[in-house]
Amino acid sequence: MDVAGSETVLVAEDDDGVRALVELVLSRSGYRVLGARDGFEALRVAEQETQPIDLLLTDMIMPRMKGPDLAEALADTHPNVRVLYMSGYADAELLPNGGTATVVPKPFTEETLVRLVRAVLDDRPTGVVRSSGPLPRA
Repeated sequence: MDVAGSETVLVAEDDDGVRALVELVLSRSGYRVLGARDGFEALRVAEQETQPIDLLLTDMIMPRMKGPDLAEALADTHPNVRVLYMSGYADAELLPNGGTATVVPKPFTEETLVRLVRAVLDDRPTGVVRSSGPLPRA
């Protein structure tokens, strides 16, 4: 399966090291990558972006704005954006108002990351879709 791409991916991750690694891996796979340290910065980056954002790759739990809240806010201005979550917490697959999400469990390999990014962009089953319930508020 070819996992390379040319789409634009907005990465929202509060851990600088993880964000840098994700940006490097995706860039090497051909993706155009926009990085943000948190949800508010991601919304600012998206607001200034002139090209469509194809995928939001966001940490589930970040300071100030959780990943699902970012995804909901971004959908207002980018209604066709697909979403892929990252999480190091077993209970972080929880979304507001219930639903399902594809989650990249941390730690992950480069292969897992690019495979899941490609699958979500292509709207293919990933094998890691998680059911969810209400997101606990911190």
